[in-house]
Amino acid sequence: MADVLIEYFVDGKVQRRFTEIEDALLKFIAQVSPILEEVNLRLHGINEEKYEKITGKKIEDSVRKDLAGAKMSLASYNRMFGMIDHRLAMAGSNFQFRDFAAEQGVPNDLFVEAQQELQEYWGVTYGPLVDHYAKVCNDLATLRGYLEKQIEILQQIPTRTYKEGFDLKDELRVLFAAEYKFFYDRIVPLSRMNYEHESALEKTISNHFARLKTMIKVYYKFAKTSVAKDFGDQPSKIRKALIVGIYMLGAYLIVTGLKRKTLSGFTQFLKDKFISKKLTKTHTRVNAINEALNKFADDKFEDVLIKLVPILS
Repeated sequence: MADVLIEYFVDGKVQRRFTEIEDALLKFIAQVSPILEEVNLRLHGINEEKYEKITGKKIEDSVRKDLAGAKMSLASYNRMFGMIDHRLAMAGSNFQFRDFAAEQGVPNDLFVEAQQELQEYWGVTYGPLVDHYAKVCNDLATLRGYLEKQIEILQQIPTRTYKEGFDLKDELRVLFAAEYKFFYDRIVPLSRMNYEHESALEKTISNHFARLKTMIKVYYKFAKTSVAKDFGDQPSKIRKALIVGIYMLGAYLIVTGLKRKTLSGFTQFLKDKFISKKLTKTHTRVNAINEALNKFADDKFEDVLIKLVPILS
């Protein structure tokens, strides 16, 4: 059972889909931003010679010069929106631990055994990620709305081009300016992970492992004495705490890994090695806990547990 815990809580469908969404979102931003910049140049009336010098292309060769280009951009917005909505089925819904467990294929006996403990930490593990991408999806719907209204206006213009549209229709100017601003004010910032989430999760993991180490030390001290029988279900409590530990560490790996993807430039150079060390340490903890759970039924389980203490520190 222990080996598959990694599949459930560390490297399962939901974790991979979070990564897929972030990769797609970063790619979406990289593709959309230069297109918006080109249209923005036309909005501000830059002449064709300067436009070609800045962008390296003629106005008539730009991606979003007319109605057809606007529809292509709308299709891109729709794909990104649909990808989030479809892959996680989280946007606009109350995706909770029970849904997570079902998606990951967590067996019913394990779900029943540790449901209360695992559910307790949903709000600091995956809950914030669900909320984060739901916001992205909602904001993409708003971004899409600005473009849909531009398409309606372009359909009324004889040449159906932005160049003429900006001259004839003030509303088109206003709508594009709103789309442009919203993209940079809302979509781009949401592509970066919230550091507060990572910090809160680190604190929760630290507190959980502090309690777990105490439980292990006390159990180890008395497990081989005459009072061992007074401990009752203490081993099962430790097992639950270990399961919760893997669950938390799995969430931490995905949160930290997503943050790493959004670093850039000098910031990435400074922090990448530090993040790599944290990820390596977390994987070491996961493997150690997994090994301990594999030996849960052994007669010398307490000896396995005590070796965990320095690793959990």
